[in-house]
Amino acid sequence: MKASQIKVWCDLFAIPAPHRILFRTWNTIDAVVSDRNGIAHGRLTADEVGRRYTEPELRQLISDWKDDWLDFLCAVEERAKSRDFYRIP
Repeated sequence: MKASQIKVWCDLFAIPAPHRILFRTWNTIDAVVSDRNGIAHGRLTADEVGRRYTEPELRQLISDWKDDWLDFLCAVEERAKSRDFYRIP
């Protein structure tokens, strides 16, 4: 999902400030989605995308994504503890 789609989803389910939860990766979400789609649809190769990063940068990106999305899932889990989460506004 693109950042705008994540924002809409979070608005729908009342998950506050996704950019603060995904603070390490928020600014890279659209670029990663674009690169993933470029590879999936044959516009880019994995080698082309991979060459844009050094090994330490790539390892940090993966680590940041893992940490941010785990934090995001914890935020959703916390919000889902409320009965309001399951009610249609």
